[in-house]
Amino acid sequence: MFRDSIVVSATGLVLVIGASLAAGDVQAVTVTRVWSANPSSYCQAALPVFEGAIRKRPLAVQNEGSTNAFITCSMTRNYQTSSVTRFQMYAQTLSGAVTNLSCTFVAGYATGAIQSVVKTVALPANGSQGSLTWEAADFTGGVFPDTQYNLSCNLLPGVGLNDSYLAFQEDVGA
Repeated sequence: MFRDSIVVSATGLVLVIGASLAAGDVQAVTVTRVWSANPSSYCQAALPVFEGAIRKRPLAVQNEGSTNAFITCSMTRNYQTSSVTRFQMYAQTLSGAVTNLSCTFVAGYATGAIQSVVKTVALPANGSQGSLTWEAADFTGGVFPDTQYNLSCNLLPGVGLNDSYLAFQEDVGA
């Protein structure tokens, strides 16, 4: 009787080992995640002189003044996920004319090396959105820096930033 239970246990052990070897390597699964937010949650006028022109509406940060106004944005990011692949900012003009928007994406810390990339987009006159996109290829070595992300934009009268998206890769296991 005891001998039979040893044989059964040994057979079970062999089956478990065989099954684990046959299963092969476990592969990690990476998915694209996207953080999104309206700029009214993380952008502000760059200087007090611009405060009177910038209106933080629920869906946009808008220059409602008659002169250009600079804004600064600092994105919140999940530091447990590093592999950022893209940042995209949507904007529109309410001025009734095609208007250029220029923004500088700044990656880095105040006390360290930084990378900055300027982009410009012509916003349609009809109030439709245009977008600025920064991708890994825009940065040194074709890799999005693993650091702080900030944006500085020169908003012409009538121009507003509407929504933004930060895409990153996340390993979710097997």
